[in-house]
Amino acid sequence: MKLTKFLVTVSLAAGLLIPTTANASPTAVATDTVATTQTVSRDVANPAVSGRFCAPNHFGFSNWSGLQSWLNKKYPYRAKTQVWQAPNDTSVWNTYCVLTSSKAYTVDNAVYPKSITQKDGTRISLRLGSKSGGYTIDIKRPGVTKLYKVHVAK
Repeated sequence: MKLTKFLVTVSLAAGLLIPTTANASPTAVATDTVATTQTVSRDVANPAVSGRFCAPNHFGFSNWSGLQSWLNKKYPYRAKTQVWQAPNDTSVWNTYCVLTSSKAYTVDNAVYPKSITQKDGTRISLRLGSKSGGYTIDIKRPGVTKLYKVHVAK
C-alpha cells in the first residue's frame, strides 16, 4: 500500500497523472469524457511546474459533525465569529490536507482541488491569502449563511 501511494505521488510530481475533481462520482467521469477532459485541462495545472503537496495518509470527513468535533479538539474556537484559530499557515495547510484526504496541492499560487463537498453538502475550500493575512479554510454549511473558517490568528 505504501509503495502504491509513493508511485502515485511520484507520478503526480512528474506530471504523468492529473488528479480529477475531489468527490466526483466515477460514473460522471466515465460518461462525460469530453467535458471531463476540458475541465481537467482548464482547472488542473501540471503539478510538476512548482507547488506544495500534502503528505500521504491523511483522512477526511464525510460530514459536518465529524469535522466540527475534530477541529474543536485541534484549535481554539471563537463562536461569535465562527472561526478556529490556527498558529500558522503550515497548520492550516495540514488541516486542508486532512480535509481533502491528502488530495490537495498548489501550483503557482492556485489551490487544487478548489473545493470539496462532503456527503452532507458541507463545502470546504482553501484561500492562500485573506484580509487578516495567511491561509484560510472556508467551510460553507447548507442552510447556514455565515461561513465557518480556519485561519491564522492575528
